[in-house]
Amino acid sequence: MEPAATVAIVSAAVSIVSVIVSIVSIVFAVKANTRANYLSEKSNDVGEAGNLSAQASLHLEYRRAIQQVRQRSEAVMLAVAAMQAGSHGDLPASYLSAAANVVQAIDEDLRNIYEEACGAYLDNKVDKVRFQKAFRTEIRQIVEDEAHKEHFSDTHCVHRAMLNVYKEWNHSE
Repeated sequence: MEPAATVAIVSAAVSIVSVIVSIVSIVFAVKANTRANYLSEKSNDVGEAGNLSAQASLHLEYRRAIQQVRQRSEAVMLAVAAMQAGSHGDLPASYLSAAANVVQAIDEDLRNIYEEACGAYLDNKVDKVRFQKAFRTEIRQIVEDEAHKEHFSDTHCVHRAMLNVYKEWNHSE
């Protein structure tokens, strides 16, 4: 065989091997990319599940805090009622004033918890659908209650997040 023919055969063989290596590389790259996409989707699913879990946890924390404040309120009311019954309704004015102050503090705690929860709602830190189902009626009652009106005036509102959530829900009907 002539040297030119040998060079041509070797050159063709090298070209064929190069094409085969390229094809194998492409196949491995496609498989690696497919696997990476699959793992990325799984990671996103896990991340989304974690986000949902965190949202549910935050929702439960707000519910738990609200229940604790309500239990404190009930305990104060029961204590006042028991003392009134024991004293035949003649409690000293100072005691009634102190009890009223405790009730006002409890009401403020309750509004503050709802304010914090509404802030989380507005910041998309909770599941909005679940949050609205759980708290819509309660927030409406608080905002519309005459006893709380001074806290929700447009000129002086210390519970702005709660008022904004109330307006969002009640102006979208």
